[in-house]
Amino acid sequence: AWSTVSVWHTDTAKLRFPPLQHEARVGAVAFSAESHYLATGSDDATARVFELATGRELAKLEHPDCVLQTAFSEDGRLLLTANRDGSARLWDWRAGRLVCPPMSQRQPFDGRDGTLFLPGTPWVVTQQTRGTQLWDSVLGKPVAPSLPMPPANLGGPLCFAPGSRQLAAFGINGKVRVFDLSPLADHDPGQLSSEQLRRLAELQSMYTIHEGGDVVRLTTADWLERWRRLRQELPDLMP
Repeated sequence: AWSTVSVWHTDTAKLRFPPLQHEARVGAVAFSAESHYLATGSDDATARVFELATGRELAKLEHPDCVLQTAFSEDGRLLLTANRDGSARLWDWRAGRLVCPPMSQRQPFDGRDGTLFLPGTPWVVTQQTRGTQLWDSVLGKPVAPSLPMPPANLGGPLCFAPGSRQLAAFGINGKVRVFDLSPLADHDPGQLSSEQLRRLAELQSMYTIHEGGDVVRLTTADWLERWRRLRQELPDLMP
């Protein structure tokens, strides 16, 4: 709840360097995988990246509203942020630029909602009260219709188990939804075009995504047409 972040030596209980400064409350911190960097998100509408060896500020990323969550990619090159305006943003933080358009479900985030990289895939996932959404981190577009959550199951933390390819979405009503992502994640995305990935997601979910982001259920004829096309193009994937 403070505007500073303190990094401590666990063996001596002493500060590693002077507290890291923001202009408003800091609500999010995240370490990179190798613990070289620390990312912070604040109500001052910035996310910042600091060097953990020295405390030096390496990047300051401006947002339109409070930054509620931060997460590094596996290689530490990208930073994922959740903004209170309802958008998740993926940054090349060293260059200070977005790598794709903001990913938005048109619904504000709050402190319970989640954003997460899916290790070993080019996708990120966001969770809001409307549902859980997978996104292409290159295009900033959904790769599957929203995974629905019960009306009372408001957004909460997300957890991904790489070995099992299962995504767990925790709700504040004491319920957990577990989604099996292996049909999407187990195939090398480099072998499929973005159009083939979209049609595969439609076949598995029975829904299609409109340009505006809404989804409608496929008719039987539409589903069969997509299945036949994909089977013709990818016989090993669609036996």
